[in-house]
Amino acid sequence: MNKETAKQEVEKIQKKFLSIPKEELDSMPEEKIKSWFIEPLFEALGWDRYDISKKIKERLKDGEPCFEDELRSLIDGDKAIISGYLKCLVDLEQIYMKKQGNAKVYFIKGGVKK
Repeated sequence: MNKETAKQEVEKIQKKFLSIPKEELDSMPEEKIKSWFIEPLFEALGWDRYDISKKIKERLKDGEPCFEDELRSLIDGDKAIISGYLKCLVDLEQIYMKKQGNAKVYFIKGGVKK
């Protein structure tokens, strides 16, 4: 996708978001927000949303915890966007996060006791 097409896609997502009344957005489930807005935004920016989740979950599947920097190194992209994606996965309880000092450690349920 070229830059102009990406810009048009982002504008379409923004229009859709702004067309929904605030009350409806406030009560919308996170999964719906993710599938309607966040994931399409990642795709418009040139990321394969399924590939990102797959890479993260593949790395975490053996139950071993993983630091955020290591997960970031698996995915080529902007640090803030990847951190946001990890936060979405945590919010949706697809993965979990614990703080270890100043670092964030991610894992799949059952890998580390909460």
